[in-house]
Amino acid sequence: MAVAVTGRRVAFVLFRGRQPLRWDCSEKAAKSPKATESYVRQQIASHDPDIVVSEDPATNPHKGSRVKRLLRKVAQTIGDEPVASHLVKKRRLHKNKYLTAQTLAERFPAMADFLPKCRKFYEREHARVAFIEALVLALDVLEGRTDVPKS
Repeated sequence: MAVAVTGRRVAFVLFRGRQPLRWDCSEKAAKSPKATESYVRQQIASHDPDIVVSEDPATNPHKGSRVKRLLRKVAQTIGDEPVASHLVKKRRLHKNKYLTAQTLAERFPAMADFLPKCRKFYEREHARVAFIEALVLALDVLEGRTDVPKS
């Protein structure tokens, strides 16, 4: 399971094998560290993943202080749970997240409708951008780009 935090949402993507099985995002969970903790604990309890992956808050200088605070809470929460946890550095697949979304939609057709399309410069960032981040984090583990212990 991969957990991602953006300015507006906390999202998770649960994999079984190499395909996403379930995914969801919550605007309420991004309101406070306590709400984030509750959401992450609920998802772990509901889905019983083998490993939980999230972004290492210390490795991304572009995240704001509020999002970093939520990422630290995610890291603390998954560290407290009886499940293997791993923090990874966020990686960019393409020059922008919408090209990444297009690539991910081709690879995971079941999620295509949930990934954001390109926005106009005057529009706010799409709320489902968190799915892109969660998928990229999960791919790093699935494809062995991190030092996650093999089980």
